[in-house]
Formats: sequence, C-alpha cells, structure tokens
Amino acid sequence: MEKKRSKKKIVIVSLLIFVAIVIGVVAVLISNEFELLDNKYLDVRKISANAERKKDTEFKSDSKIRITKINKVQQHNLYVLAKVWGYVKYRHPKITDGTLNWDAELFRIMPRVLAAKSKGKANQAMAVWLEKFPFEIESLNAEEQQEYDKNIKNEYYRTDMSWIEDKILLGKNLSGYLKRLSKVKKIGEKGYSVYMKKMGPEDFDLINVSMDCETGNDMKYDDSGMRLLSLFRYWNIIEYFDGNKNIIGENWDDVLLKKIPELATGKDHESYSLSMANLTIHIHDTHTQLVDKFRVLDTYLGAYIPSLTAVNIDNKWVVEKTLPEDSVKPGDTILSVNGESMEKRIKRCRKYLSVSIDNRYWDAFANLLGSNTTKAKFEVLRNGKKIQCEATCVYIADAKADADVVDNESKLMRDGTVGYIREEGEGYEELDDVMEKFKDTKGIIVDLRYLQPPLICSCLPLYLLSKPEKYLTVYAANRFVPGAFTEINGWVCGRGAAKKIFREIGKRKNLMETLNYSNVTNNGIINTWKGKERKRPMYKGRVVVIIDERAMSKYELAALAIRKSPNSIIIGSGTVGANGAAAEMTLPGELEALFTANVSKSYPGNKQLQRVGVKPDIEVKPTVKGLADGRDELVEKAVKLILDKKPFSKAK
Repeated sequence: MEKKRSKKKIVIVSLLIFVAIVIGVVAVLISNEFELLDNKYLDVRKISANAERKKDTEFKSDSKIRITKINKVQQHNLYVLAKVWGYVKYRHPKITDGTLNWDAELFRIMPRVLAAKSKGKANQAMAVWLEKFPFEIESLNAEEQQEYDKNIKNEYYRTDMSWIEDKILLGKNLSGYLKRLSKVKKIGEKGYSVYMKKMGPEDFDLINVSMDCETGNDMKYDDSGMRLLSLFRYWNIIEYFDGNKNIIGENWDDVLLKKIPELATGKDHESYSLSMANLTIHIHDTHTQLVDKFRVLDTYLGAYIPSLTAVNIDNKWVVEKTLPEDSVKPGDTILSVNGESMEKRIKRCRKYLSVSIDNRYWDAFANLLGSNTTKAKFEVLRNGKKIQCEATCVYIADAKADADVVDNESKLMRDGTVGYIREEGEGYEELDDVMEKFKDTKGIIVDLRYLQPPLICSCLPLYLLSKPEKYLTVYAANRFVPGAFTEINGWVCGRGAAKKIFREIGKRKNLMETLNYSNVTNNGIINTWKGKERKRPMYKGRVVVIIDERAMSKYELAALAIRKSPNSIIIGSGTVGANGAAAEMTLPGELEALFTANVSKSYPGNKQLQRVGVKPDIEVKPTVKGLADGRDELVEKAVKLILDKKPFSKAK
C-alpha cells in the first residue's frame, strides 16, 4: 500500500516538474521573443551611443563660450549658423555614420561666427569650416531606390529648404556646399536621428530622434554655447522631424531669430529652463512637454496640485469633483488661487505650456491650480456669492491624475441595461471579463474623459467590428530626405488586427507590462503573437463614447476607432487636438522635451486631427448647476441615447 502511494506521489511530482519545465520553456521563449523585439528597438540607440564621436570630449561640460550682450549682426549670423549646422547634421555622411561630434564642431565654429564683423565674413568662416568635411555621394541600391521613389510619390509634406540656394543669405561657397549635400540620400544609422523600419504594424516606421551629446547636471547655466546648443537642437528637430510643423501657425524661422539673444545672454538655471519652456509654446502642440529633472518650471508655476478635478465651462473653471474633507465643492467656479486671479494664472501658463487649441488646455496646464504648499486657498463663486475655501494639494511628482476623486470601475447601470466602461490605467481588468458582464446590455458607455487602458482603441473594436477596418492614415518621416513626410499604411481596428497590435506592443520595454497589455488585447500572449483570434460574441448593443478636452492622443484615436462601429456615436465636446506618436529629445541641463513625430489623419476623409481634435456627433456640455447637484449630465445623455429607439445620426 505504501509502495503504491509512493509511486503515485512520484508520478504526481514528475508531472508537476514536467508542467513547470514546459511553462518555463514557454516563458523563456516569450521573454526571448520580446527581448529580440526590444533589442531591435534599442540596438540603434546603443550603436549611436558607442559611435566614434563619443571620443571627442573637449566640450563635454563647457563650451567655453560666454556672451554678455549681442548685436544685430551677431544675432543674424547665429541664426544662419543654426540653420546651416542643423541642415548638415542630419545629412553629412561623416555625421550620420557616427564619426563627427557635431555638437563639439558647433562650439569650434561659434567663436569665429561671433567674431565676424559682417554677414559676409561669417558666411566665409562657415564655408571654410565646412570644407574641412568633404563627402562622397553614395548611390542607393535597387531596393532603396524603389523605396525612395515610393516615398516621393506618396509625399505629404516637406519643410521649405529652398533657403540653401539663397546666395544673398549664405554666399556662393556656403550655398554651394549645402546644395551638393542635398544630393545625399543614403543616411547612416549612427547619426543624431535614427530611422528604424518595420518596428510597428506593417510598414509603420518608428522614428527615434536620439540625442547623443547629453550634458547632465554639470552644465554651467551661464554657458552661452550650451544654451544656444539647446535652442539649435530643439529648433532643428522640429524643423526636420515634426510632421505638423506646417500647421503651427507661426514663422518658425522668426522664432529662432527672436530667441537667440534671450538664450545667449542668460546667466542662471531658472532663465534657461523658462526660456526653453517658452520655446515649446510656438509649435502649438499639447504633446509638447518640457521635462525638467529639477522641476524649475513646476516650482515657478506651483508644484503642488490640488486633489480635485475641474472642467472648462465657457472659459470658466468649475469644480467637478473634490475630496470630501475639502471646503471646495462641486459646482464652485474658481475665481482665484492663493490670491492670484484665474485670468493671470492662465496668462502665465500660456507663456510656458504649449497647447494645440487655444481654449483647450486642461491637460497642458497641469499647474494651473498649482500651489507651493500642501494647501491652496481658493476664492470661488457659489450660488452667486464669493466664498473663501481650501483644498489639499499633492506634490506634482507624486500626484496621479484624478486618482482620489474619480470612480475608476466599470459597472452596470439602470438595472443592468447599460454598461459603463471606465478602467483606470493600472491593474487592467480583463476586457473579456468586462464585456462578459455587459453582453446582454442594451448599450455601453465608453468614457474617454478619464484614464482608460492605453490599447482600448484596439481592444474594444474586437467586439464591435467583424473584420479589420482602417480608421487612420499615418504619415511618417522619409528616411532618405530629412524634413519630408510620406504616407505609410494606416491603422486598423476590429477582428483580424491582433497580429498588428502585437507587433506594436512588442516595442515596449517592460515584459510584464507587455503581458498585461496582451491580456487585455487578446486574452493571452501566445495567441496574440501568432495573430490568432479567440472567438468572442459580437456585441449587438449601442455604444456611446464620451469625450471632452481631457481626451488626448490615444484617447482621440480610440474615439475614432470605436466610432467605426455602425451602432456607435460620440457625444460631449471637442478633444484637445494632439495626435500621433510623441517622440522624445534630450537637451543640455537635464531637460527633455516631447513632440509629435508623425501625422495622423482620420480615415476616410483624410481630415486633419492635430490642432483640430475629434468633434462629437452630438455636443453635450456639463452645467454649473448639474455639477453642484452631483450629476453627470454627459452620462445621463448617453444613457438616454442608448435606451431611445431612434437610430443614431452621426455628423459628417
């Protein structure tokens, strides 16, 4: 009897060991698959970081250039230098192959440009300098030529580079050098901009602008050269890699010219950070954020954020939700914070925080209600009377958007007839579980005013569309012509898109994060990897999407994707108008900045989204009275539309 038990025990243990080994092997395979994908994504950065130019360290922490005042001739000559330096930076074979440290070369030529007594002398100095860097024009191979021709045929936009032929601006020799350089089409893979192919769905080109010359904490803030390097770097990245530069509504050259004296002559940390923050507002893109390790801008605007949400009603900020212990209440119209009027606060924020659409700044103005203490004093208008209140504040680095005051759970409403999808960005509940609960409802509400799982634009349409449908046209940088953008395959949603979704997810660095995303997307990483679709019942009820100016970027795309369902409609007010892939750049002095690196347009119709946003089919806005009464009038309208038997009428 004991032997039988022993044998049975051995069999069970052996079986468990076998299962553990299988699971381990599968996990390793999955991990290796993602490590491979991640390495493809990161290799070019590593190659760039180990390029030959890293050995040139003469100006690593100090350009040795100090400017106390600047005259008009110097200002003009630095403007020309910025344009010439940037144009060469992204094209010259010895720069794009990693040989030349182009930041160091800027500091070698800058003193001569500053010393030039005339525009002609400065142009001559730059021409002599560039002649030290001869180059050969390498032909494209047959495959590259085919891709080049396709890109030119599908070109959407190209920044104006006719200035390189302007001999009055540049002089004959300098213009001639740049014109010869314009014939270079073979861009190396170790430069300051990196073009990576087929890293996303189909032919989606991920463009990573990787900055090599990072100065870190050791930047001296009176270093005029470093400050100008920051300006020149930012300006040229936007000039050549921001696909929406053609719609910023300002003359980008004028911005460069005007910013030169300010950055050249500044002496301290605050003036540097604030000046660079001010530079970002001129591209009018809510994606644009200046991230400062030392939080100079946050401190200047108010680094402690109140634990409440407020909405913009007719350019008045009205409290939506608050903590129970605070004396500020829903429905209060905020008149001032710590004695400063909202008008002044908005004006101050506008000077340093970029917005795509002037009156939609909820996301960009994170510091709008900011304080420099853990309590903020508010003057509010309540029932026609001015009242003094207080609200609890949290340091911005520790704050989590609306975490304490907004319900973040999906739920059934109206006796189970309506489902409400509202999933916080963390602890992703399986969409399959949510949709299982909602399968018999008459309709679901997707609330994009608050945080949702990042891939909801891909997940939910699996239940709504029986086949893949294109909902977005995408334009990305032409790897042969810096400054040109070409149409690539658009984004699709619905069943059959799983493989494409997986490849997009595969770019993410964190495996556990990827597993979470994959579970939400397709109930299992292996299925997703193979592009298989688990059978799901099509959802037959109505779908109402709620948007307002809090819906930005991926949530704007989610609205478009879900709207592809014939049984869906969008209500609310216009979104923020910041679309596309946000890329990151590194700047001297521990600064980083984001910008939109590609162009997204709705499909069909090819309508512009950047600086326009997604428009609702039915406009619905909250009211002061509704907020004061604790009602969500947009959700109420969504419920009414779902239970109404009238067919949806979508705006064209």
